[in-house]
Amino acid sequence: MSIKSIFFLFLIPSGLLSLPLYNPLPKILLNPRDCPLNACEVIKIFAEHLFNAKIFEAINKNQNRFQPATRIDASTEDLLNVQQWERQRELETRLLEVERRLRSVEQPIWKINSASVDAWDRCTEGICRCHATIKSLSCWRSDLLHLPPLQVIPMNMMKIDLSANRLSTLNKDSFKRLTHLVELDISSNQLDYLPFDVFEDQDSLEILRLQKNKIELFDYRLFLKLRNLVILDASDNQIHSLPENLFDSIRKVTAINLSHNKIENFPSNLLRESTDLEEFDISKNKIKELKATTFDRLTKLRHLILSENQIEKIDEEVFHHQISLEKLVLYGNRLKFIPDKLFVNLTSLLKLDLHRNLISKISSNAFLALTKLEDLNLGQNNLATLAEGLFLAMKCLKKLTLFSNNFTRLEKNAFNGLENVSNLLLNNNNLKDFDNEVFVPLKNLAKLRLDSNKLMFLPSKSLDHNPKLLSVKLGKNPWHCDCRAIYLARWLRVNGTKLWDGEPTCRGPGELSGQSLITLRFIHICEGQWAAMVSLSPRLPIRKQSITGQFEEQPDFLWFLDSTTEKMSPSSTTSDTPVYEDY
Repeated sequence: MSIKSIFFLFLIPSGLLSLPLYNPLPKILLNPRDCPLNACEVIKIFAEHLFNAKIFEAINKNQNRFQPATRIDASTEDLLNVQQWERQRELETRLLEVERRLRSVEQPIWKINSASVDAWDRCTEGICRCHATIKSLSCWRSDLLHLPPLQVIPMNMMKIDLSANRLSTLNKDSFKRLTHLVELDISSNQLDYLPFDVFEDQDSLEILRLQKNKIELFDYRLFLKLRNLVILDASDNQIHSLPENLFDSIRKVTAINLSHNKIENFPSNLLRESTDLEEFDISKNKIKELKATTFDRLTKLRHLILSENQIEKIDEEVFHHQISLEKLVLYGNRLKFIPDKLFVNLTSLLKLDLHRNLISKISSNAFLALTKLEDLNLGQNNLATLAEGLFLAMKCLKKLTLFSNNFTRLEKNAFNGLENVSNLLLNNNNLKDFDNEVFVPLKNLAKLRLDSNKLMFLPSKSLDHNPKLLSVKLGKNPWHCDCRAIYLARWLRVNGTKLWDGEPTCRGPGELSGQSLITLRFIHICEGQWAAMVSLSPRLPIRKQSITGQFEEQPDFLWFLDSTTEKMSPSSTTSDTPVYEDY
């Protein structure tokens, strides 16, 4: 059957003749047997008439605006419009597919020759760089629109690099008889179509790179013969759907990258035969749901990247078979709740990234199985509280990220079980206060971020239980420099070198606004109300002269700011100053 006949069988049933056309189709096209036109001319005529149909339809709609309304049911009119749009869309799709197939058929191919020494000598004469010693060919950045027809390719070629060119498609015979090919790179081109049998002879192929092209759809037969494929990269294309049996033949594959595409539906059986898969990246797509059987047989999976999709529903059993999983990335989705059993079998997990979701609640047992976890990111969610005992099983956790949530207060037992955490990020919350023993379990804490909160003071002794603390960030808090700031001022004098972001400054009161807390003396902070410093309630009035007169000659006020002092010595007070034993 001729190409022209195929065009008619393929296009005419789609409803082209039922569309309103500005000009009728040439009569000669109605009988392809008598058609003297070549395939290119046929497809050009179809494209022109499709364009004319759109213009004619637009003109009619514009004219109908000035005509009396006809009696037609609104729902019927909508249905007719939808049907017409669907027929036109179907025609466009088929026309585009035929055009792509035609371009593929017309593509020139290079000369595939024997594996002789002469063939390798002739290979070096082409525009691509040929290396006989490692049996490779590189056409990288050669500005190719198609394969160079004069380039000789020895049959025992093992590696071909066609990346960073302008190829839009390939002939189905482009790699015919290259049965020794192990690695093929055709990334960073403009490929929008690949014939289903283009890799028919590549039984030895182990690495296939297709990223950064314009591919919208894979034929389910495309990888049928790639039985030894180990790495497949099809990221950064325009793929919108995946045939369920697309990967059934590539059973040795260990890494698949489908990120940066437009995939909406993730078939639950897509990876059913990929039992050796260790790394799978399908981030930056449009997936909304993960079903229970999606990763059922992937017991060797180590890295699973699902970030920046639209996932709002995950079956609680979806990760139950990933006993080898070490890295799970789910950030940038729409998850709201983490249930008890979602991670119940992830006993090998080292990193879990859940930031930038909508999580407002985490079940108290959600992390019980994560005994090896080292890095947990819960930042940029809607968490306001932490369930009691949430981190009890995380003896190996080293980094906990909780920035940009809705915490206003942290309770005493919030971080129980986290004795090995060295990095804690609590910045960009709404923290106003926390229990002064909240950091007690963090014996190995080295880096703490409390910046960009609403803290007016630090609770007394709250940072005295972390001997390995090296770096603290406290900026962008509304520090209120009254007696409650005495602990922070004292801590800063001793630990000023640990500040990561400069010295905290006072938001108030009065003239203290804008001043660095570390430079303030007791007389500035607690003048006339030193009883507040020792948390007495109600406050007792103290004569200003007694305080200032007693300590004017001690510029650093070490007596008041010394962390080892637990009570006031009677010998330090005037006869008019009461003694408080509980200081």
